[in-house]
Amino acid sequence: MHPSFLVKKIIAENLLPKPVHALDLGCGEGADAIALAMMGHEVDAIDRHGESITVLNQKSRNLKINARQQTIESFSITPRQYGLVVANNSLPFLSDKGLIQSKLADMFNGLGQNGVVAFSLFGPKDGWGNNTNIALFNEKELEQVSKSFPGKTYYQSTEEGYGLTVRKRLKFWHLFRFIGVKSDNLQV
Repeated sequence: MHPSFLVKKIIAENLLPKPVHALDLGCGEGADAIALAMMGHEVDAIDRHGESITVLNQKSRNLKINARQQTIESFSITPRQYGLVVANNSLPFLSDKGLIQSKLADMFNGLGQNGVVAFSLFGPKDGWGNNTNIALFNEKELEQVSKSFPGKTYYQSTEEGYGLTVRKRLKFWHLFRFIGVKSDNLQV
């Protein structure tokens, strides 16, 4: 199991030069949480699926990971608590764009000074586009999300192509990826 593209990029580009308290929303079986904890970060990992949390707990016995079964929508993010908040391919499953935008605002508010936020959203061409339980964003909506971030956009991309899901099924991905760094002089 390998960490997501976003977490690999954060690690490779040294956006977290010292250990931080991190939050992984929709952690699944914990690839990102484990990679971060192995680098010395303390990680809160949240997923709605109990079986995923069980697997994560088995894999991370000696790491600083606080994994728990909880939905993203019910998890309350304490303001200024985290140095990193990541939600890789999990926010679209909240299905309601208003709820996603509210959770993104909570993620931004959960960052301390120079905190990093990383997330992905699905575009209108995504292979899961026919599923009414998944929210799809267009480029204009993504631009609004990006403008609402209280900091600097470090990385933003639009990607399309075939790839595997977590369950090793082939699908067409239409992804918007975002990494931002909260500015020191901005109050949230």
